[in-house]
Amino acid sequence: WLHDVCSQITNSPLPTQSLASAVLSAITGSGGDETKLQSSLFDTLGESEEGMSALFEIMQKSSDILSYVTENDLRNVAEMHGDVTVASNDASNNANALHEENLTRLRAQAYEAVGLATTLRTDFESTTTSSRRATHSVSRASDKAAEKAYKKALKQASSAFNEAKKAGALTESDVIYLQSNLPNNKGDAANEAMVLRNEEAFNMQMARGLAGMNTQQINDMKNHLLPSGTKEYTDMNKGLPKGTEREVKEGYEKVVIPAPILDKTKLPARINLDEVMGSDSDERHAFAGTTSLNPM
Repeated sequence: WLHDVCSQITNSPLPTQSLASAVLSAITGSGGDETKLQSSLFDTLGESEEGMSALFEIMQKSSDILSYVTENDLRNVAEMHGDVTVASNDASNNANALHEENLTRLRAQAYEAVGLATTLRTDFESTTTSSRRATHSVSRASDKAAEKAYKKALKQASSAFNEAKKAGALTESDVIYLQSNLPNNKGDAANEAMVLRNEEAFNMQMARGLAGMNTQQINDMKNHLLPSGTKEYTDMNKGLPKGTEREVKEGYEKVVIPAPILDKTKLPARINLDEVMGSDSDERHAFAGTTSLNPM
């Protein structure tokens, strides 16, 4: 009966068996709520005359359908009616869905792995460069741990990227973005660490800080220092909009930033209702007292 009712809906994009299966799912998922069931059936069957007629018939027998009809019953009836392509179509659709799901998963894994490698690269660089401020270069256990974690993440990121690219899960823009963000894709972490340590050794040979300044340079630096306890500094409003006012108070600073000045000439033109609807149309009377509207 259910198959025959669904077959009468000729304007549905779904095959009869698939439509009947969707109806069964709607009844099962309604949990006995008639309002929810009616809404689900309306979405499934459509608003055509055929769909509305089928909706009322199905609503009256929904409890019987729930009790006595299964997916296997619908497949058997479809085969009896000669709809032998149903099973193969379902299998094909399932295979396509699984393939798309796999591509989505591979793409997400590539982005996640590259993001993790980028983060660990930052951590690794911070541990290897922090020793530049010291007087001696010390290879710490934390440096080696950071390097090890980074090398592992980099290997996983390269593997995930290559796998996703090979499977066709990445668009051309994905490939460009991931390649540009894949850390150190022209070498390994050990080579990068060597470059950083060489740079550190070079910097340590240069005169730095007070120890590298003569008496005249130290005096010049002192002459440019502000009085002790001052809370003011140069370029106070640097990076803030023009017209910003900053006032130093006891224990805090008060900063007043003016609202931006809008250039009305760059705003989109308003819609003239007389031009669009006519000055004496029924539609125009609905907007009595209004001359124009903002564009969407």
